[in-house]
Amino acid sequence: MSNAPRSLVGPDYFGYYSSEVVELLSQDEDAFSVATQTSELPHNKYEEGRKKNLVNYSDNSGPLYSNGVGAGLSDFKKDRLRSLLRQSVKTLSSEVDEVVDPVLTTQHLQSGLRKHSVNHAATASDVVKVPSKKRKVSSSSSAQTSDVNPQCSNKVSDDLQFLLENDNVEVEEMVKKCSNELSETLGYMEQRLELLLDAVTSKCRPMTLGEKQQLQKLIQKLPSGNLDRVAEIICRSRPAEELSCDKIFVDLEKEDNATLWRLYYYVEAVEKAKSLSCNQEA
Repeated sequence: MSNAPRSLVGPDYFGYYSSEVVELLSQDEDAFSVATQTSELPHNKYEEGRKKNLVNYSDNSGPLYSNGVGAGLSDFKKDRLRSLLRQSVKTLSSEVDEVVDPVLTTQHLQSGLRKHSVNHAATASDVVKVPSKKRKVSSSSSAQTSDVNPQCSNKVSDDLQFLLENDNVEVEEMVKKCSNELSETLGYMEQRLELLLDAVTSKCRPMTLGEKQQLQKLIQKLPSGNLDRVAEIICRSRPAEELSCDKIFVDLEKEDNATLWRLYYYVEAVEKAKSLSCNQEA
């Protein structure tokens, strides 16, 4: 957590919980106690249990992708892992919400600066269109779905107009500094999230043949805009020389287990986002 960016306001809770997850999963189980219990079982019971476990991993008798996380962990560690993951998701969502407004404001300022640079011969009042304060909101529903509060937008436009009229260089430096800090914060969040996902998927059970085949179908149904992220996930485990190729050939049978689960959870996230969007529109 010491590497958290200075722009990250308040304690780095997500960094803390994700570090706890990584530490938990890096600890070895007490293999000695497990081995002792196994050796005390009758030979026929031990073989029966071993074969049963092999069947569970190789057939499709159960629901696909069930009990994927935490393979080989004790019940205590699984409960601890679930608790930490819930806290991680909760805190990350909260931290992302905190930077949404600054990101939108920075985008608005950058848009105003671009207009000013293109129309440098015009006056600032012609460049920045300030919405009329008498302008009516079309409906309550549209106001709820708007990305930027109209009053906040008016205030930003007023401030930007004033600054452009007095010191355009100062505005550019301010926006650049703000943009860099936000990029640093978001980059740090992404880095911590990647470490968390790598740690979790490294402890997932082997994916079955049926699950791999189903995953192939799910990927094929993804919108084209999401395939770039699929390529990024796959390329993370590829040698550097393969990344220079223009085309990526994917064979899920040959991908490592962690990559397969990363792909599955990404597909699931896309589907849940689509469902949430449809419910909000309805």
